[in-house]
Amino acid sequence: SVFSKKYFKNGNILGPYSVDNYYYIIKIEKVFQKGSYIDIDFVFDEIYQRLKNKANTL
Repeated sequence: SVFSKKYFKNGNILGPYSVDNYYYIIKIEKVFQKGSYIDIDFVFDEIYQRLKNKANTL
């Protein structure tokens, strides 16, 4: 599988992947251990987008 743990190491580059006629290359910036705490700076954008998308669907 593409999303196997063996590929998720800091600095790895994955891809290209074709999705809806677009190609994507993914760079693994930082890997956190399962159950570890993550600084808010790393998750702020993700939380913001999820809340924004949820508000738009209501």
